[in-house]
Amino acid sequence: MGKTDPHRLDEDTINYFKRVKEVIEENSFQDEEDQSTFVENVFEQVLIKPIELCKHQNTSLILERLIPMLNHNQLSTFYTKLNQSFKPLATDRAGSHVLQAIIALIPKILQQDDLNGDKTIDTFVQLICESCQIICREIATLIFDTYACHILKQILIVLGGLRTSDNSEKLSQSMKVKRKQPNSSNYLEKQLNVAVRKTFINKLMELTTEITSKCNFSRVITHSMSCPVLEILLAALDKNNKASCSDLILKTVDEIDSFNSRHHNDNSHPVVSRLFDKILQVASSNTLDYIFSKHLKDSLLKMSLHPIANHSSTDTSENSNLKEINHFGALILQSLFKYNNNSDLLKSWFQLKQEELLFIACDIAGNHVIEAFNESPTISYKKKKKLIELYKGSYSHLACNKYGSRSLESCWRIAEINLKEEIAKELVGKESNLRSNFYGNIIFSKCNLQYFKKKIDTWSSKEEAKDRKRQTLSKILDEVNNNTEKAKRTVAKSNSVTELPNNSSYSNELSLLGFRPRALTTDDKETEKTTTAPKTVIDSIDEVFKRADVDKEAKRRSKKLKTETSQVNSKKESVEETKDMQSILNAITATKKKKKSKTASKRKFMS
Repeated sequence: MGKTDPHRLDEDTINYFKRVKEVIEENSFQDEEDQSTFVENVFEQVLIKPIELCKHQNTSLILERLIPMLNHNQLSTFYTKLNQSFKPLATDRAGSHVLQAIIALIPKILQQDDLNGDKTIDTFVQLICESCQIICREIATLIFDTYACHILKQILIVLGGLRTSDNSEKLSQSMKVKRKQPNSSNYLEKQLNVAVRKTFINKLMELTTEITSKCNFSRVITHSMSCPVLEILLAALDKNNKASCSDLILKTVDEIDSFNSRHHNDNSHPVVSRLFDKILQVASSNTLDYIFSKHLKDSLLKMSLHPIANHSSTDTSENSNLKEINHFGALILQSLFKYNNNSDLLKSWFQLKQEELLFIACDIAGNHVIEAFNESPTISYKKKKKLIELYKGSYSHLACNKYGSRSLESCWRIAEINLKEEIAKELVGKESNLRSNFYGNIIFSKCNLQYFKKKIDTWSSKEEAKDRKRQTLSKILDEVNNNTEKAKRTVAKSNSVTELPNNSSYSNELSLLGFRPRALTTDDKETEKTTTAPKTVIDSIDEVFKRADVDKEAKRRSKKLKTETSQVNSKKESVEETKDMQSILNAITATKKKKKSKTASKRKFMS
């Protein structure tokens, strides 16, 4: 007979944990004490072969269900056992899930108010630090491992204090365990104490150093397992150390630039694309400016509009026309068109072919790019006119397209009268096509082409009048917005002052909010004579208090009227009650008199 493998689970152990699973799913515990006794008995069996149980496909799932039910002492004991075999478990298909479930539960434990002093906190912080030390030693292999990369992400989430969903909590909810669990919406709502945060941030910086120094970084940015780890690391650094985050971004962008240079024939790489999206989310404005000026320049346009949005070199192939536009890339372009220094972007923009620009204008996401280009205050009219003229010969095609008609309408709004006349001539020449098309008919009407056919002078006067109205309205709105912003700033400035003159027209009201009046000095009096606050602000404030007084007076009168009405009703009721009572008394008196008269008559008769 062959020898039995001591690391294999015997049939009795597997059957035992199957029964444990059934008990947990039934959730028939009488009370918390009954559940605690059950967990304690099961945990004793777990400690006999903890690593083997974690690596077994079936028992590992049962352990994941059991972990949320463990108390703090049991959990720390179990975590200690797992740390002793951290790498074998982290790289195991089943064991990695158990390890991840424990690590995910640590932040919630550290936020609980009923911890047993600092000892519990120190224990779990030390266990996390031990895991980090092991990871630092083995980072070059763990970061590329299919299963260990998830452990790394969970560790970074804990160290960075990031919000995330917790698998162990979902398991406990599905089992309806009676033990109270923290709500996922409150995850990391409470900040950990300063000492814990400092320890975690130090470990975060150590991991950052190890990843950037020991790992093949050019492989990190393109590997499907390591790249998501890098994304979590960027998010954690963005929250805790902006300077280190910027340094890592610049290093990453250098590697991406180098990768694109080496693979200039490769037109798509989704892993790098996702990483670049994360960089755009966390990078500061200064870092973005640097990236744009030093690394992207002409290539950013192609990269943004590409469906995968990662290729940074211009494709010179004749068959390189756009076939799909990336939604997020289109959003990036809309924002970049508002930049003051966008000359490099515009240079790349006008390198696109006419059919590519036409494709963008007729796309569900691309038409918003055209609109953003036309409405950008930082792009000159000369550039806008150049784009509109590139569509010459395709105006009717734009007009008859659902999204192209929107692009054409945005071009029409900003075009001067001479350019509008050129567009109108081409559209009138295709009147039958426009009239027979739903969107084309709308464009025909909005551009007043029915007047253009009859008399150009009448059409021109109408269009110029519309433009003047639009410009006037725009100026009014801009002025209103500016005044509103000035008023808000003035109010905010006045609210920041904690002392007010005694003669303030609303000092009594503001005193209720905690502001104290002070005596006017000679300088204040002189200033008051020569300077007045913005009328709109003071009037607004006075109006607020006047309305408040009116509302208060109205409430007082309403209350008084209700009281008077109630008193009148009470009097009426009392009068009616008195009348009713009087009639009853009269009836009783009459009855008594009648009885007396009968008695008197009877006595008289008997006598």
